[in-house]
Amino acid sequence: MSSHIFVKLKRLASMGARETQRLASMGARETQRLASMGARETQRLASMGARRIQNRFLIFVIIANCRFYAKIRLNNNSFKIL
Repeated sequence: MSSHIFVKLKRLASMGARETQRLASMGARETQRLASMGARETQRLASMGARRIQNRFLIFVIIANCRFYAKIRLNNNSFKIL
C-alpha cells in the first residue's frame, strides 16, 4: 500500500516537473517573440528616423540650390542692367 502511494507521488512529481518545463519553454518562446517584435519595431523606427533626416537634408539642399541660383540670376541681371 505504501509503495503505491510512493508511485503516485513519484508520478505527480514527474508530471509537475514536465508541466514546469513546458511552462518555462512557453515563457522562453514568448520572451523571444516579444524581444524579436521589439527589435523589429526599433529597427522600423530607426529607419523612419533616418528617412526623415534624409528628407530634411534633401529639402535643405534644394532650398540652398534655389538661393544659389537666385543669387546667380540676380547677379547676371544686374550685370545686364549695368
